[in-house]
Order: sequence, then C-alpha cells, then structure tokens
Amino acid sequence: MATGRAADATGWEDGAVMDPRIVGRLRCPVCAEPLTEAATGTARALRCPRRHSFDVARQGYVGLLAGRAPHAGDTAEMVAARADFLAAGHYDPVSAALAAAALAALGAAPVADEGQDGPAAGAPAATGRLADAPATGRPAADATGTGRPAADAPTPQALCSAPTGAAVTVGERCVCGCRAKGAHAVGRPGPRHAGPATPTGPATPAEPATPTGTGRALGAYPLVVDAGAGTGRHLATVLAALPDAVGLALDVSKPALRRAARAHPRAAAALADTWRRLPLADGSVAVLLDVFAPRNGAEFRRVLHPAGVLLVVTPAEDHLAELVDALGLLKVDPDKADRVAGSLADHFDQAAESVLRARLELTAPEVATLVGMGPSARHTDPAVLAARIAALPEPVGVTLAVRLGVYRPR
Repeated sequence: MATGRAADATGWEDGAVMDPRIVGRLRCPVCAEPLTEAATGTARALRCPRRHSFDVARQGYVGLLAGRAPHAGDTAEMVAARADFLAAGHYDPVSAALAAAALAALGAAPVADEGQDGPAAGAPAATGRLADAPATGRPAADATGTGRPAADAPTPQALCSAPTGAAVTVGERCVCGCRAKGAHAVGRPGPRHAGPATPTGPATPAEPATPTGTGRALGAYPLVVDAGAGTGRHLATVLAALPDAVGLALDVSKPALRRAARAHPRAAAALADTWRRLPLADGSVAVLLDVFAPRNGAEFRRVLHPAGVLLVVTPAEDHLAELVDALGLLKVDPDKADRVAGSLADHFDQAAESVLRARLELTAPEVATLVGMGPSARHTDPAVLAARIAALPEPVGVTLAVRLGVYRPR
C-alpha cells in the first residue's frame, strides 16, 4: 500500500497505510469502539479510545481477532495454488456475475471503457460514481477513482478473462473491470478480450428490486465486504465495477490476506473470524459477498445497511459433476439451496436467484488445486486422490455450476 501521502479530500494523512474510508467503518473486536490509525514506532496500528491496539502487518492487512483464531486457514502453499488457479480465469464467470449483481442491486451505471477510439457507440456515459451518489470532492488529479494520487494507480489490465454471455454483463458493457480498450456487446468479444471460460447456457438473470435513492442512502463511498475472501479476486472484480466503492477482505488465513491486501487499490484486508462478531459498525456495509464461505446470518444483518445487499454463492447440484464420480468426491447436498435460505431466513428475504454454468478445461494440477479448494480434500486419502487425478485424460472437462442468491435485509 502507498504510504507517506499528505492529507487529501478523502482523509488520507501522511504515513497512513489503510484507507480512512474503510477504517472509519471498522470497530474494535474487543469493545466495539471506533478505530483510528496511528504510528507505533516505525510500524502502524489501529487503536480504539479504550487503548486496544491492533497491528497493521507490513504486508498491509490488520489483525482484528479478539483472542486466538479458531484455525489457521489456508497455508501459503494452498493460497499460492489457489491464486494461480484463479489467475487462469477459471472462476472469472463467478466474479463477473457478482459484479453484475452488485451493480444491479445498487442501481449503479456501468463505467464506459474510453479507449483511444472513445466510448463504444450506444454505451452509457461514464460518470465515475454510483447513481444518485453525491459529488465526492476528490482532487482533480485523482483520475483513478481510488481516492489516491494517480501515480499510485496500477496499470489497467490488457486483457479481460471474463466470459461475455448475458449472465455476466450489464447492458452492453463488460463488468469484469479490465478497462481494456474497446468494448464488447453481450455475447461478442471485443478486440482485446479473450475469455477462456464461456457459459454453456444462459443463466436465469437476477433482477433484484432497487429501492429509490439507494446510492444516496449508502453514501459517497459504499463499502463492499467479502467474508471469507481468500485472495480477494472476487472483491477486486466487484470494486472495479463500482468506481466509488471501497472494499474489505475478511479471512482467517494470513497468507490469503497478504494477497487480498494488494488485490485492488481501494481494498483493505483484515484477519477476522466470520463466526464471531464482525469488526464492523452497524449498518456500515453496502454489499456483502459470501462465496463458498460460512454464513453468519445475524452478524451479516447487523453490519449490512438497510438498503444494502447480501450476495451468496453456493455450489449447484451439478457443480464439478465430472469429478465427483471419477475421484470419489463429496456430492453437493440436493437440499443445499433450501438449507442456505433457511440459515438466513430470520434476517433476510431472498430477492432473486440465478444459476451460472460454464465449461472448464483443466490440467491435472489444476484439478488437484480445485479439489483442494473444497471440502472433499479433507475426506479423501491424498495418495488415492493423486492417483485418480493422474489417471484422468487431459484436458479434463469440468462443469462449473453455482447459485447466486441475492438477499435483502429484513
């Protein structure tokens, strides 16, 4: 993270390493008081008025656990393998679907990709802010939408790995956040787009009702939180689609958080257990992401703004079906969707649900990584599993099938 900046219109102060727009929503995990960033010698920490202090690691994440972690989460080797798998674009359909759902839920207009040839014909004008949001007051030099000086902004990606089907686009704009030159219409790649995974069939589009004035109600800098974020790839895609939003990745794995802290210029990361009280203020979150992660309904409801949205991704019945029989993996519970809805029913109403399917072509090492990302890795003998994977012909065709539930707080 960038350091040593002078105070600007978004609250950055000299030496700060965490975005004040995010820190302002954090709360002490011990006493629930507000936190502020301060220097501790040559390091930085977040402190509350009762003098509880939480160190900011040099890799950029802050530890916000009260007591010991229930487990260490993914190891560095597991995180590295997962990062490589995700970087190959295999789960980009999921990331893009989350971005589309967040855009629809918050009533935001997609940002036009203005390359050297200008915006695509018929594309909506780029506003740089969420619909209905007030002016941000950023300095003119901040052309990145990050609240940081333009010099700190990363170079936009040259390629987009997201598929271009209607299920993962909004209007006629890509929502992957690649900002590559040239736009593509629904179902048709543009000149600089090369998506490795293409949905095999249309998904049922999510059409959540958007309350009037949602953007204004959520403020100038809506907060997107990913509970169980891992490396932060899904969070980064959503932030790229919401140019005024800031993001927070929560996880118990320190190796994952080291990557999540660098996933996007407007993101921060915190060590936290989602089964405990979340280190966030009441009603402070605009979009809450839960992708293959535990769901703490009561806490999710407490931290979510009344106009906010919870997006939950769970496996569909045919998710990885080709590997289940070949490798002896655990099958998806046919009642999974009902159980998920039931676990949230006391605090949320389901506004919509969509099913996303895509065809993946994987190498044997990628299959091993994919299996290791799920619960079957803990229930299968490693030697037996490795032998079964080695016997698979490459490339291995696998079905990606997930449900995306859109929930509104009661």
